Amino acid sequence: MPETRLNEAAAEAEGQRAPAVADALHAEASRLLRERGIGDLLRSYGHLIYTGSYALNVMAWPDIDLHLVMEPDSLSLDRFFELGRELARLDGVDRLNFRNTCRAPVNGLPGGLYWGMRLDAGAPSTTWKVDLWATEADDLEANLALMSRFQEAMDGPSRRLIVQTKRALLTPAGRTPVLSGIHIYEAILFRGLRSLDDIRSYLREQGVDGV
Repeated sequence: MPETRLNEAAAEAEGQRAPAVADALHAEASRLLRERGIGDLLRSYGHLIYTGSYALNVMAWPDIDLHLVMEPDSLSLDRFFELGRELARLDGVDRLNFRNTCRAPVNGLPGGLYWGMRLDAGAPSTTWKVDLWATEADDLEANLALMSRFQEAMDGPSRRLIVQTKRALLTPAGRTPVLSGIHIYEAILFRGLRSLDDIRSYLREQGVDGV
């Protein structure tokens, strides 16, 4: 069989596997959020919203994005570090990384308070990255609107292509390039791009490194 046909066959096989990969990661993420008590803890501090690849069920690596909407009088450093202490006590949490973008917004990131967690989950996916942003409700409106547009535009074939594309772009560290997810969704769902080369070019135009 010619090499081109072999490559096409491999791509087709990967495309068929992609939804099952996403489903398995989503199920594992849901189990961890429930069994480790992360969901219950966060809901005791505010309104928990699932976002990103977990909410869209297009996961390609162990990464969960969470938003916590807190009332203005609760969104303080003292309160957020109280939450951090409780997160640190949860089973498997072995690292917490703090960031504050309230006063100095960073392009591509929400304006709020951030805990980046590393969760040792054991098999099958040993280490999970959990991104938690705490914001006020008004700061989350644009994200929720964009997520809704993604969900409305996505169908079975486009979902499969999104996961397949993410898996093709995984770095040696086993993750997708930083801040690439939204632009992958835009490329496929809004721009109609289908080839990996075209999607890579679009990501580079958006300033995504490592593609």
